[in-house]
Amino acid sequence: MSKLPTTTQAAQPFLRFAVRITPTRGADAAVMRQFVGRFDEFLAQADLYFGGSPWLFVVRSDSRDLTVADQVEILNWILEDEIGASAAISPLTRCVADDLNEDSAWLLANRQDLAVAAINWLYRWDRIDAGMFFRILARGAVTQVHQ
Repeated sequence: MSKLPTTTQAAQPFLRFAVRITPTRGADAAVMRQFVGRFDEFLAQADLYFGGSPWLFVVRSDSRDLTVADQVEILNWILEDEIGASAAISPLTRCVADDLNEDSAWLLANRQDLAVAAINWLYRWDRIDAGMFFRILARGAVTQVHQ
């Protein structure tokens, strides 16, 4: 009679990422609540959710790894919303608490940056993919987590 293994491996968490938003000037509590509602609805349509504060949070899924395309879609949505002056996206990670530290490079995008607008349109028109979007953005927009 063979013995079945008694240990099971814990399932690896799905890939996720963090987002840091700098709101536009004059964003008060009411505007913030409205933003959270819009953002929550946007994420729910993609079967995603976020945890944290409205200005620094982790985006995740219970059913799949998140991708660079998810990062680009969320970044673009934030910058197109009336409240997002700029947004920083962390690298994809399985454990935000362990993997993001002072040396983790975040991609920073500013709504007023014409390069961000240009690559957004190239992405929307299927001229570049999500990976190329981030490679172009990374050429001059890398910041550090501990800012």
